[in-house]
Amino acid sequence: MPMFTSLPVLRHIEAEVTRWQKISLSAITMPIRLWRRRKARKEPPPAKIIHHSAVTLPEDEEDETVDEANMPELVGGNSVILNDQRLKDLYKAVPRQVSVGYNYELVYATHRDGFSLLNLYGKMAEFPESPVWLLIRDNHRCLFGAYLSESIKESKNFYGSGYTFLFSWHPHFRHFHWQGDNDFYMNGQREYFSVGSGDGQFGLWLDGDLYRGRSQECKTFRNPVLTKEEDFCIVDLEVWRFTE
Repeated sequence: MPMFTSLPVLRHIEAEVTRWQKISLSAITMPIRLWRRRKARKEPPPAKIIHHSAVTLPEDEEDETVDEANMPELVGGNSVILNDQRLKDLYKAVPRQVSVGYNYELVYATHRDGFSLLNLYGKMAEFPESPVWLLIRDNHRCLFGAYLSESIKESKNFYGSGYTFLFSWHPHFRHFHWQGDNDFYMNGQREYFSVGSGDGQFGLWLDGDLYRGRSQECKTFRNPVLTKEEDFCIVDLEVWRFTE
């Protein structure tokens, strides 16, 4: 004779089965959850890397912070590029440890020494360790250049340091510092000189005749094009070294 189980008993059995299923699943997943919690405590989320590109201040704000008493003097020749305001812009942009107490000496100028990269290398060989300003006026009437942590020289490999940076007065003064993506600061070949590079692009590139140049966005400084167009012709070029 078949046996029939009452409805309350069936519901009790179903509840017990469900409870034991949950207990079994918890026994399996609990170690995984604990491991994840421990791992989360031991491994904090990666830190954010913040990159700073152009640093720009209004001209009147820059003037207020410039120490007029320590402003460098221009020696060794006259500049056809710098005026008082541009000199202040450069002085404020350069690292303080190499700015206070130094004057700027004109070592090379195309209006005086001609257009030749090899001649420029020869002039700069007298000052192999000195940081320099490289200033350019181009056929688009734009002014731009670079602060170079070491002198301009022939080199088999890239050289320099993270203090090197590019700058431009187009359309107003901005400077672009090293971003940490590579260390392609400067490269001095017989056929060209470059500042900043990456993926076949140059932040600033000058040919061996110091006649043609190019400026592109590059990984070293994450700079924009420094002038109106990537390709330009050099009208004036000046190199100033730091001197006591």
